[in-house]
Amino acid sequence: MPYFAFAANGIGFLLGKGDGTFGSNGSLGLPSGSFGISSADFNADGKADLAVTLYDDSTIAILQNLGSKFQIARYVSAGAGPHGVVAADFNGDSKADLVISDPDGGALRVMLGNGDGTFQAAVVLPTGGTTPQPVLAVDLNLDGSLDLVTVNVGSAGTVTAMLGKGTGQFATPQQISAPCSHTDVVAADVNGDRLPDLLLPVSSGATVSVLLNTSR
Repeated sequence: MPYFAFAANGIGFLLGKGDGTFGSNGSLGLPSGSFGISSADFNADGKADLAVTLYDDSTIAILQNLGSKFQIARYVSAGAGPHGVVAADFNGDSKADLVISDPDGGALRVMLGNGDGTFQAAVVLPTGGTTPQPVLAVDLNLDGSLDLVTVNVGSAGTVTAMLGKGTGQFATPQQISAPCSHTDVVAADVNGDRLPDLLLPVSSGATVSVLLNTSR
């Protein structure tokens, strides 16, 4: 059954009943508060595991899915203060990788998965901005490779995009001007041209900035 997980100074689980409602399935304590969570099968056992950023602990907690509950499999070092995290296959080897935002270091960290729940050493990608927090994986130019987008919260009005090469490597960061200050970003095709556009909620009000994709 699908589940919903939420993170604070620990993580709680709500198991889906299949009718649009959820039931509590307990919680799991973690060493510090979290800002980011992402799900993928990290150990190739057919179950969706979790990666949770632990900002104050400077680590990522990898939670293994045991079917009826989760357990902490390991902690992975992830920069001075990991914030956002996204799990996806960035190098085409059918193994789940991680990209973590490191706001204190002004960078994204790419950690390629080994397929057994462990990860290779992080490759650090400076964003060219200050305090990158949310991180989004999306194929911006429809070339079949996932790209990265982050909001530089400390550099108001800037978004960084890095085009993926399909090998776990990424091109030079591109700075995109975005009016106002933002703390999050999502992608959707809002004008019907099949290209994913970027939507950023404005921090100071009940509005959203829309950045249309002009890759073509």
